[in-house]
Amino acid sequence: MAESLPPAGWYSISAESPERLRYWDGAQWTEQYRDTAASPGAAERPLASQQAPQQAPQQAPQQAQPNPSFQPGVYGGQYAPIPAAAPGKDQSSLALASLILGIIGPFAAIFAIFGYICGILALVFGVKGLKSRRRGFAIAGIILGVVALLAAIASSVIGLMTVMPSSYL
Repeated sequence: MAESLPPAGWYSISAESPERLRYWDGAQWTEQYRDTAASPGAAERPLASQQAPQQAPQQAPQQAQPNPSFQPGVYGGQYAPIPAAAPGKDQSSLALASLILGIIGPFAAIFAIFGYICGILALVFGVKGLKSRRRGFAIAGIILGVVALLAAIASSVIGLMTVMPSSYL
């Protein structure tokens, strides 16, 4: 689908200095500039008039200018919108969270409750993240989540053994 270009005319070249105009010939920027404050009657003329410039440019610009609809301050002054990712399509963030929780989990298992929390969340996020682009992160998160749960169980057992009297053992 071809993108429609703005009509030829004088346009503001930046949002910082809107009085500085540059001529757009309908296909590319020319090397002609003017200031609205310096030209008499500039306030009455529209910015995007269909008037041709006083003289044709002597040579084409050295570089191709980007599409003017993507430049700030030019023909609307807005950037092109960035398409948002469709919700529910990619679970990459869950796979990454699973990996991070799986890495933290064995260290958090010193206090058993934190090891259980990190291990269970790593498992849940890892399973949900298996369908993402970061499948390897999800698998590593699941494995480390199991390690965190085992470390939390070991921490619980060691903790119970230290507080219980020897007669219960």
